[in-house]
Amino acid sequence: MMFGEFRNRELLLIFRVSLRLWVLGVVLRLYVLSTGPVLKWSNARGGRNNVIFIYYPLIVLGHHVPAADRFLGWYVNELWKAYK
Repeated sequence: MMFGEFRNRELLLIFRVSLRLWVLGVVLRLYVLSTGPVLKWSNARGGRNNVIFIYYPLIVLGHHVPAADRFLGWYVNELWKAYK
C-alpha cells in the first residue's frame, strides 16, 4: 500500500468518529431540552409517572450536580412553566 491509501483510511476513520460524536451530541441535547415541553404536556394530561421514568437520569444528575439542578429547574419551571 502507498502512503496515500493510509492517509485516506485515516481521514475516513476521523470522519466517521467525528460524525458519530456530533450525532451523539445532538441526541443528548435533544434529550435534555425535551424535558420542558414533555413535562408541560404530561402535567396537562395528568400522567407524570412515565415521564419521571424517562428523565430519571437527569433527576439523578440534578441531585449530584447543583448547576445541572439549577439549569433544569429554570428551564422547566421558568422558561416552559411546566409546573404552575
